[in-house]
Amino acid sequence: MEISKERLDFLQPFISAGKLLDIGCSMGFLVDEGRKVGFDSYGIDLNHYCINKGKEMFDANLQATSIEKYDNDNFDVILTFNTIEHVSNPDNFIFESSKRLKPNGLLVIGTHDFDCITHMIEGRDWKHIMPSEHLYYFTEKSLALLGKNFGFTKIYSNKPIDNLVVCYFRKNN
Repeated sequence: MEISKERLDFLQPFISAGKLLDIGCSMGFLVDEGRKVGFDSYGIDLNHYCINKGKEMFDANLQATSIEKYDNDNFDVILTFNTIEHVSNPDNFIFESSKRLKPNGLLVIGTHDFDCITHMIEGRDWKHIMPSEHLYYFTEKSLALLGKNFGFTKIYSNKPIDNLVVCYFRKNN
């Protein structure tokens, strides 16, 4: 898919090969695209249907599990898009992700941006306010602080669209 290619294009200045994990991978589109450009790619998601469908479509390394139960590690890069706002404990999510990264590994988190213009205009009517699904809301500043609390340095951020912020973190040794 085009969005997966775009996400990997943004990743290129920081890393272009190695072992990659996509947390919240759905059917594995990003995992498949990563494999196409040379990454040893893996994906995890809690949705069994999506994982099974992705295995059929891409014959990819996909597993229906959470990061806390995932037994694979030594990743050069971990990507997670539109996932952290759904987890019940973002601190533990970052901690568990960190345990699976190599020293100096890269963690990329993309989530809805609570500081975006559309949220400022729409307020409570903003389409991403979903209390039963989105348990937490983030800004670039709050993501940077969360990463810092777990030994990461924010090295880059971007807003590919108005309501999305993506932060790139380097794991400190």
